[in-house]
Amino acid sequence: MKQLAAILNDQLSLRIKLEFREVKRRVYVAKGEYHLTALPGQKATKKVIRTDNTITTDQIEVFGKQMVLNSGAGGGTGHFREFLDWVGDWIGSPIVSEVVDPPARELSWQLHARSPSTPQMHDEDHDPELVLSHLTDQTGLTFSKELRPVKILFVERAD
Repeated sequence: MKQLAAILNDQLSLRIKLEFREVKRRVYVAKGEYHLTALPGQKATKKVIRTDNTITTDQIEVFGKQMVLNSGAGGGTGHFREFLDWVGDWIGSPIVSEVVDPPARELSWQLHARSPSTPQMHDEDHDPELVLSHLTDQTGLTFSKELRPVKILFVERAD
């Protein structure tokens, strides 16, 4: 972080300081025991071919109002924490995990959004209550909104 601040200050002539602070924010908290259940008509697992190996992952669909197959909205593969980070970005709120026994193997997730879309359609596709409800259906986890301390990067003018 000090190196980034030095680059921003020296190369771009920005007089700023960067600092992580713990502040209380409303976040979603994932709780419960993870149990994969595929949605009707969807596969529970996916084979991911990598350069040096092939792995089997749990397949999870991330959507709000409706699932849009091949929507081009993106997705990824990674461990459980990375999955929660992606979902948090999708719904616009961090997700804290209190899952006792998260899945050991990697997950694959597909994001679903309508396109072209109106602002209302975008909000429906990213609606936290809808998205997290569909994740509960697929994972058995519950999500509650709570006030929790989280690390936030502060960018301020340097004196």
